[in-house]
Amino acid sequence: MSLKEELSCFPVGFLASSMASSSSSLEQRKEEIFKELREDKTVVLVGEHGIGKTWMARETSDRALKENLFTKTLWLFLNRKYNSRSLHESIASQLSLFSATVEWEVEDDNGEAEKKYLEDLKQKISSTLARHKCLLVLDGEGNKMTDAERSELETLLFSSCCLLITTTNRISNIVKDQSTVIELKRLSDEESSSLLRREAGTQVFKYPGIELLADAVAKKSKGLPAAIVATAKALSYFGQNKSKGGMESALQEAADNGSYDATQLLCSFYNMLPEKDLIDCCWHSNYIFRDHGSIHYNELIAYWMMEGYLGEVNCIEKAYERGHRVLMELLDLGILKKQSVHDVIMEGAMLNLADGRRCGFFETASLGMAEVFKDGEWEGLGSITQADGMIKTLCTGKRRSAISMLLLDGNRLFKEIPRDFDQSNMELQVLVIFNPALIKLSLSLAEMENLNVLVLRGCDFLVNMDDIGQLKTLKVLEVSGSSSLEMIPDKLFEHMPHLQSLNLSTLPIRSLPSSLYDLSELCWLILRRCHCLETPVSLERLKNLLVLDLSGATSFPGFKEESFEHNTKLQVLNLSKTKITKLPKFLALVELTHLLLSGCEWLKGLPSIQYLVSLQILDLSGAIKFPRFHDQTFENNVSLKILDLSKTNIAHLPSKISNPHYLYLKGCSQLKKLAYIEALKYLQVLDLSSASNLVEIENQFFEHLTDLRQLLLSRCSSLVKLPDLNSLTKLEVLDLSETKIADPPSLSNLSNLRRLLLKKCTFLKELPLLKSLSKLEELYLSGISSLSGTGANFLEHMSQLRILDLSETRLEQLPPLSNLKNLNHLSLADCPHLVTVPHLEALTELEFLDLSGTAISHPPNMKNIQGACSRKIKYHWSISSWPAEALTESDRHPESVSGTQFLQLLEESPSLWETNFKKFHFFIHPLGMQNNNGDKIFYRNDNNGDKIFYRKELIFRDIYFCTRKFAHPFERSLEIHGFCSFPNGVELVLRHAEFVFLIDNSFIRKLSDLDAKNTKEMKVCWIERCNEMESVFHVEKVDNSAKLGEKTVDVAKLEEIREDVAKSGDIARLEEKFLHVENLQGKSFENLKYLYLDCCPKLSSVFSPQRPENLEILQIKFCDNLDTLLESESAECTLPKLHTLHLLALPKLKSIGCKLPSLRSLKVVECPMLVNVLSSPRQPENLEILQIKFCEKLEIVFEDSASAHYSLPNLRTLHLQELPNLRSIGGEFPPELDRIVRECPKLQTRPLV
Repeated sequence: MSLKEELSCFPVGFLASSMASSSSSLEQRKEEIFKELREDKTVVLVGEHGIGKTWMARETSDRALKENLFTKTLWLFLNRKYNSRSLHESIASQLSLFSATVEWEVEDDNGEAEKKYLEDLKQKISSTLARHKCLLVLDGEGNKMTDAERSELETLLFSSCCLLITTTNRISNIVKDQSTVIELKRLSDEESSSLLRREAGTQVFKYPGIELLADAVAKKSKGLPAAIVATAKALSYFGQNKSKGGMESALQEAADNGSYDATQLLCSFYNMLPEKDLIDCCWHSNYIFRDHGSIHYNELIAYWMMEGYLGEVNCIEKAYERGHRVLMELLDLGILKKQSVHDVIMEGAMLNLADGRRCGFFETASLGMAEVFKDGEWEGLGSITQADGMIKTLCTGKRRSAISMLLLDGNRLFKEIPRDFDQSNMELQVLVIFNPALIKLSLSLAEMENLNVLVLRGCDFLVNMDDIGQLKTLKVLEVSGSSSLEMIPDKLFEHMPHLQSLNLSTLPIRSLPSSLYDLSELCWLILRRCHCLETPVSLERLKNLLVLDLSGATSFPGFKEESFEHNTKLQVLNLSKTKITKLPKFLALVELTHLLLSGCEWLKGLPSIQYLVSLQILDLSGAIKFPRFHDQTFENNVSLKILDLSKTNIAHLPSKISNPHYLYLKGCSQLKKLAYIEALKYLQVLDLSSASNLVEIENQFFEHLTDLRQLLLSRCSSLVKLPDLNSLTKLEVLDLSETKIADPPSLSNLSNLRRLLLKKCTFLKELPLLKSLSKLEELYLSGISSLSGTGANFLEHMSQLRILDLSETRLEQLPPLSNLKNLNHLSLADCPHLVTVPHLEALTELEFLDLSGTAISHPPNMKNIQGACSRKIKYHWSISSWPAEALTESDRHPESVSGTQFLQLLEESPSLWETNFKKFHFFIHPLGMQNNNGDKIFYRNDNNGDKIFYRKELIFRDIYFCTRKFAHPFERSLEIHGFCSFPNGVELVLRHAEFVFLIDNSFIRKLSDLDAKNTKEMKVCWIERCNEMESVFHVEKVDNSAKLGEKTVDVAKLEEIREDVAKSGDIARLEEKFLHVENLQGKSFENLKYLYLDCCPKLSSVFSPQRPENLEILQIKFCDNLDTLLESESAECTLPKLHTLHLLALPKLKSIGCKLPSLRSLKVVECPMLVNVLSSPRQPENLEILQIKFCEKLEIVFEDSASAHYSLPNLRTLHLQELPNLRSIGGEFPPELDRIVRECPKLQTRPLV
């Protein structure tokens, strides 16, 4: 399913399902609207944001079409900006005057051509409207439409259309004389609760107490359906993803706090999102939608890439897939909603949320485009698409090359930007290249007179950027990641007066060019990790600066000025990990919100911060020489939310410290006593971890901390006593690990505690009473010597536990565990006196079980346990299955079981292969598999609490295969993913698989490691990111090992040969039979038809003399060490049925070395060492497609010493590009074909004209 198709699964106007109420007032309102439209009156729906105006308008228009009141409905969403052209094209598209593709194909010509195009379009619209009775819906009128646009609309449409207008303004600017204003009112408390329950689903309400909290929150939504639905979707999401604790906490806060509203609750939910890219993209969307209305989904994903929220972009396709997954998650959550076929918009309840994250938008964005381009200055990236490894403007019209926006990765470029990038072929406004292998920038780049945005991120080889100085129209520039660009010309920015965002991160420059200081419009300056920057910076003339980020510039000494008096607009100052010793005075920084000085080891003090009245975050963590504040009071810093003094030299806190919500004092070794401070009454997190000399906390200290959620005291190795904690009724996390506390504090009043850590509290005389902690989800008691005998009876009262660690204790007996239904992690390691675990089989959610070092002699019965991993269980992998039918067409969900369970199932019912498993797709992975960010992937819970795969991940994989033209029916397919050693037992599945994926497996060095007898059914093999793969079809001498993963041929067969030869004494006979055994290897792949190799860095060859005779398709990409396809140059290799050969980005490939008589498609890209492509006396007479690009040393395509030229009678496509040494093609072909020959200066024989 394409992204467009998948987006169509989301209803336009997300309230469509939620507002389907039986409320008589609602139905009466619909009828009233419909009645007015029957009388051809203009109807104006008035209501505040989130009241359901768009939903009501869509309901009405749909009914009007069904009842033939109108023949056409036109929608204009006025929260977006229209120019004359886009306005007419939107209407024309809805009238089906051209397809969406054609709509995007029309070029942005200037002058007469543009004028004629618009006149023709107007004429088509007018003539079409004359044949129809139309309803025109103006959604969100009053936001962005100018008088000129309004007048143009009136001329074009008003005379022939009936109007339905939605607005927040009671007096609409577009009304006819006969108009009816209908005000939509808020829902009642009862309607609000009903709507929230219906939208959240039943799963979330299975938790005790959630229902009452949700009803209380519904009332605080103020009757706005949008806020209620957004809250319900968040509840549903977190309820399904085992985030019950955080969800309940946020609901409790909203229910109890009189000033807490629905938007604050949403803010809490969104900061609980499980992955960083989700959080970053969520908040970035908040910024970008504030000023830009709706956005095409491709454009939004491109923004995320450009700002760096999708991580390092090594491959555009994979980054796009990651962005698509995030997009679908945000649609699932209701944060984004679909407005039209292509456009998404942010839920209105989210738009005004304050980003209170520690690393907020300003600290995470790379370009800050949402702030740089304010409303009216930027029309966006335009209509773009992802295809062919790039993101670019959609254009396939007459001037195909007029591209205004282009995102590329380094795989598509070589040492210089190709000459295609010149002014005559391109009208680029936005050019983004990730990881380019450029040494210098070509002159053609400097001639791009319309370029507004240029990003060269990760350009490691760049040594010169002088030509950039000619880009006079630039507003955003990033050149980052070069290790060789040591100097920037002083006058580089002299002709860039409009530059507003500049990112020079990770450049080894020692100073900034003088012309930079004259950039009066600059508001965003990013110099992260410029380790060599050693010259002080002047900010005096940078008066519009909003963000200055020098984090990681480890040699940066400071500023030239004595104060920041000229930088009144500065909001973010990040000097983390610099060499700064003192700061200018903060006299005029009244808008500064973030002051970040983490890791400033040379900083000895701060000027007075009393002028920083907007300061929200002050981070001094790691400023090890910082002893004290100049101010002893923070009374003016009323906005301060986060204060981090971790690993500073501070010995005490100021007496009046404003009202921070988060206070971090980790590793403050000089802190010996924590005195009572009344101003900390709003504190939510107090972290004193590793404050090794903290001896005393005053008795009254916790009395007023009624909002405290986390108290972290781990490794406070001098702390022997705690004051009373009973006032901390909202406390959720308490960590006392590795303290010397002997007498535990009472926990009886901490009824909201969810996480308790007492690890290695060896001085603890006895456990505190834990029976009252019924909401506890995580309990860590490892290493407590006083926990012995039958001392774990408190577990009977903890039904919500998910993690239980009782390792290294003296327990002898556990109570029955049957009530711990939610437990998924149980560690009993090194409990030497423990002989049994009662009712372990009841723990059906268990994922990890450690019984090592116990006295348990027999492994427990794991039959009912989903995905359990135990150190006494043989198989450390899990197998998951989804239907063999196309994923996009099936509503069934994948199921996951442990390897143990699956193999037991096969052992009990081997006939399953011929019944249930005639078609299958199995995915085998290590338990607890993680992605590159350390996050668990693929798992979530469905509405029944069952563990399943992320469905969208599977859909992505389906799309991923199809886009590479490697599609194959999912008959019997198996994916083995992420193993360091061969997963024992998998061979039972492998023997039946026709389609085999081997991804991220370091155990495999050659395909024979799978064992010949296990691969006889294999038709398709996909090998990706197997970093130890050295060869594919390689046969070594046989050893005596019979271990799977080491054995190359059947050892029993070898022994039979040896016995035979021993009787006859015929050594020649031995050699003959040994070769016969080797050939068994080749026959094991006799069914193999398709082979795909991707990112195997150690792969040096593919074929030995033994090769798969029936191979039809071979694709190889990004294998850096591959120098030949054929292992032995002296051997001959013919692949008689191979018809498709694609080779991409193989930097060491020197020879193909195989005869390919059936070849029909040959593509060779970025193989710089290849001198000739095919050298064989037999011509590839069936060749239809020949594409060769970027092969620097290629001299001849077809070379045969026995013949002057090949004849290629069937050739239909010939593309030769960037082949500087190509002398001859060596073939003759028909004159009529698709032909492109570019940048081949030495080509002597040119059959093309």
